[in-house]
Amino acid sequence: MFKRTLVRLSQAERLNLSNAGSSKLFDLRNVDKAALNSMDSEDLIIYPNFLNEKEQRTMLTQLLKKLDRVCGKPKRSQSLLSQQREQYKEGDLQRLFSHPDLYRWETSHFDNVITGYREANIRSMTVPNVETEDGVKGILERLYKCLYENATDYTREQAAKPPQNERLQDDDLSIPHWIQAHILQLSPKGAIQAHVDNEEAMGSTIMGLSLGESRQVEFENDKHGKFTAELPSGSVYLQRSKLRYEYKHSILQGQGRDQRLSFMLRRMHVIFERYHHHDMDNDLDNDINDIGWKYILKYCIIGDAGVGKSCLLLRFTDDKFFHNTSTTLGVEFGSRIIAVNSKDKVKVQCWDTAGSEQFRSITRSYFRGAAGCLLVYSVANRASFNNLEMWLDDVRRFADENLTVLVVGNKADIDSSQREVSTEEGINWAQERQLDFLEVSAKSGEQVDHAFDKSAKAILEKLNQGAFKPRGSSTSQGVLSLNQLSNRTSGCC
Repeated sequence: MFKRTLVRLSQAERLNLSNAGSSKLFDLRNVDKAALNSMDSEDLIIYPNFLNEKEQRTMLTQLLKKLDRVCGKPKRSQSLLSQQREQYKEGDLQRLFSHPDLYRWETSHFDNVITGYREANIRSMTVPNVETEDGVKGILERLYKCLYENATDYTREQAAKPPQNERLQDDDLSIPHWIQAHILQLSPKGAIQAHVDNEEAMGSTIMGLSLGESRQVEFENDKHGKFTAELPSGSVYLQRSKLRYEYKHSILQGQGRDQRLSFMLRRMHVIFERYHHHDMDNDLDNDINDIGWKYILKYCIIGDAGVGKSCLLLRFTDDKFFHNTSTTLGVEFGSRIIAVNSKDKVKVQCWDTAGSEQFRSITRSYFRGAAGCLLVYSVANRASFNNLEMWLDDVRRFADENLTVLVVGNKADIDSSQREVSTEEGINWAQERQLDFLEVSAKSGEQVDHAFDKSAKAILEKLNQGAFKPRGSSTSQGVLSLNQLSNRTSGCC
């Protein structure tokens, strides 16, 4: 398999912890050498020159196209674009980026680790209605092979298994079923703060392709000190096992002028097999993509397993429906830009949580900071309706008091003979608790968009009334404003 790829990898310069001391990319002056030597030398691997300049341009161009599709295109300003071109010489990768002031940077990741960034998890590198850059497929195959060759035995076992979900393989540029792919663009002042990875959510191996500004990754342990490694553009690095979970690691700020984009690949964990963003290639009209959004609204979708929460999310983000979808294990994420009242554009970031009891402690953590919540049951399942009270108690306990909750009866398209919960019962239950109610069908798409429009409108009304403040203020909530993004990015990361 991939014979040419194997030859290319064997010829590439390869560094790990055993030969790090001989490379100028590493600074080991402030770390306990004995502790470092006791680690598996393969816990950190760097290929300094994985891609040549032409390949870097190819991948950066395609990844920016993909990111623009998900996050919205940069604003337009001929003067700033000219300034960007004049600042860098012909052929400089930085000229492929738009001027930093034209992007809509996000400032606070859900775990507060990343600042000044744009991101998307993807299932395919294809951008609808946009020509794919020549050479992308070959580069992707080399990256997948590199991850496979350097991963743990368990990862290879997962790669050998057939995909369990038909929607994970849509086209020639689909990401392999055993890999979670993530694009992360950092602003000139953006950074990834020191953190320790969650092995349950992130798996044992992670690989990153660095493009744009050269940045340093820093590893620090309270007992053993710290060391840094330089990640030049075109390099690939892999972190495994002990280094990820015993050493805090961070991507340090750059010089404050250049941008960096990384393409992250990690093995899907068996428990969190579907913990990924949907490939958010929604058929957004050009106005929404070009003009952008005013607020980011954080949502959570909760309810019993099997009521169709994942199908609702997929219908909302991708306008698709799959009859055979496996049970969500952990958390899924999706995003879409919508127009509320035909004028206010908002970006809905939606966490679809597992309904199983075994994941309750994990899913509860996603209630915090949410602005909206879809409380879902199936009209064909009386038990799921009876359990709404339990879910409502949970979300009211852990979420903000101003959370907007919409009760959603899914599978409204079924025959009346299959119904176990009437529309009147749903309306009465919601009214008794002063909640809005809507019946929808993820299968047909009926009322799904309206569910998000209706709740988003209610959130904006609360925001205008001062019920809560956008995130980034002293009383941080599940709303982030575009103005705050711009102001905070221009100040510090």
